Parts: sequence; C-alpha cells; structure tokens
Amino acid sequence: MTLGERLKAVRKATMSKATQEQFGEMLGVSRTSMGDYELNRVEPTDTFLMLLSLKFNVNETWLREGKGEMFAPSTAKVDRLQSDFNLTADEAMMIAAILTAAPDERQKIFDALQAVARLIKCSTKEPLFSIKYE
Repeated sequence: MTLGERLKAVRKATMSKATQEQFGEMLGVSRTSMGDYELNRVEPTDTFLMLLSLKFNVNETWLREGKGEMFAPSTAKVDRLQSDFNLTADEAMMIAAILTAAPDERQKIFDALQAVARLIKCSTKEPLFSIKYE
C-alpha cells in the first residue's frame, strides 16, 4: 500500500462520507492537494502527516511506512499519566508520540534526550539514564 493509498484509507476510515475537499479543509489543505497526495503525485509535508496523525489518532509509523496498525493505541493511558502527573497538553502529546513510535525511532529520541541531558549537566560523561529498544 502506498502513502497515497494509506491517506485515502484514513480518510475513509475516519470520515467515510468525507470528500477530499472536506477532509483537506480539516487539515488546512485544498482538495487539489488531497487528490495529489492520494494519487502519489505530490508527497505531503512532515507537518501535514504529523497533524493528520494527531488529529485522527493515526499511528504515524503506519502512515509513513505501512508498519503496524492504522490507529494509534488508545490515549486513555496517556490521559491518566497527564492527570496523575499534572502534565501539560504538550507534555502529554510528546509522551504519546514516543509511545507510538517504532523502536528505532524511540531509540533516536532517547539518544537525543541523552545528548541534551549531557549539555545541561556538562560535568559528566556518564549516561544520565540508559534505555535500549530492540
């Protein structure tokens, strides 16, 4: 299944009667753009794909690569974390993005966080935390 076919599948699964124009309007693009995306004439921007994923709870890895399930896991657990730890909406969204990422993407996220933590702590070269995904 191509990216365009996956985009069309999302449109049909989330709003079965929505036209390309209606669906595109919800995502800030024209009917022409939606048609071009669905026909693989034009590749959508990363921003568009992230917005679609967040707005319709679509698994971004499935959307981009066709791996996994179309829809991201329920957000109930993230909602509970947000409540229990008094997280902002942005913090909860970041956690949800990490939880729905493929293992190799998670590893990249944690490697980047490790680098940021080192910059903050400058005094140590020891890992501040250790997480490996396989």
